[in-house]
Amino acid sequence: MNGTPKYAKVALKISKTDSSAFGVVNAARKALQKAGAPPAEIETYMKEALSGDYNHVLNTTASWVGFKH
Repeated sequence: MNGTPKYAKVALKISKTDSSAFGVVNAARKALQKAGAPPAEIETYMKEALSGDYNHVLNTTASWVGFKH
């Protein structure tokens, strides 16, 4: 993924969450909700993220939110 995430002010720290695909998506969902993202946008993110393998989850999530180190 190149570029700025759609919700650049939202950032996840994967080491602080369950790093399974569902854990990453759930953490991103909660962060997007907290940031005020519309429910339809969150649903779009979740469907897109869960439509592939683990790398797809990470790449899709990175296109929506940032990752903290």
